[in-house]
This record gives sequence, C-alpha cells and structure tokens, in this order.
Amino acid sequence: MITKKEILKMVTHVTKRAVNIPDRKLIHPDREWAIGLLACFLFLVAGFVYNAQRFSYFNSIEAHLTESSSGIVKYNRSDLENVLQHFDEQTVKFQQLRNGIEPAKYESISFDTPVVTSSDSELDSNSADSPDNSGSVTDPLPE
Repeated sequence: MITKKEILKMVTHVTKRAVNIPDRKLIHPDREWAIGLLACFLFLVAGFVYNAQRFSYFNSIEAHLTESSSGIVKYNRSDLENVLQHFDEQTVKFQQLRNGIEPAKYESISFDTPVVTSSDSELDSNSADSPDNSGSVTDPLPE
C-alpha cells in the first residue's frame, strides 16, 4: 500500500519543474484577460487624448480669428457703389418677377453700321454663282 509520504513525494516531483522550461499550457485565462483589459485601457486613454486635443483645437479657433482680424478693412468706394448698384438692379428684377411683371428681356443695342440678314436660300444662290466654287456641294453630315 502507498503511504502518505510516498504520495506527497510523487506530487512534489510532478509539480516541480525546472526554471528554464516553459509552461506547456496553451491557454492562460488570467494572462489573456490581463492583456485584453490592458489593450482596451490603452485604446481608451488614446481616445481621450485625441478628443482632448481636438476639443482644445476647435475651442481656440475663435481666439485665433479675433486676433488676426483686428486690422481695418479698406474698401474702394467706386467698386462698392458698382456692386451695390448691381444688386439693387437684381432686387428690382426679382421683385418684378415676384409680382408677375415681366422685365424687359433685351436691352437696346445700337450699331454703327446696319446689320443685314439674309435667308438660307439667298446664301445658297449666292454661293453657287461665285467663280471659286466648283459647283458641287458636299454635305459633311450624311443623312
């Protein structure tokens, strides 16, 4: 029969291992949980740092704008009057359209020389009479 002393000797022999021999277990739940929680904590801290930097950047934008825009803006009076006149004209046109009054579509244009218009048939008859034309007209677009 095995005595208690022999059982304790076997247990100590099984549980002892050399210092340089690695543990043969593949899964260490405590170690895995510790690594996972550490990774989550580091990710959370990195997120806090990033959000704090973005907050301070956007919070200080107003201070940067007021410091740089403290100079006096100079306007050219004639350009300003031209722009105001243009927008006043646009306002009048808009109000006329809104009230149902149709504004004038074309402005009057004056030419120094009279403008002569001709129909297509007159152009065709004139081009056939010209001496440099060979008499054959080719249509660039096939029908």
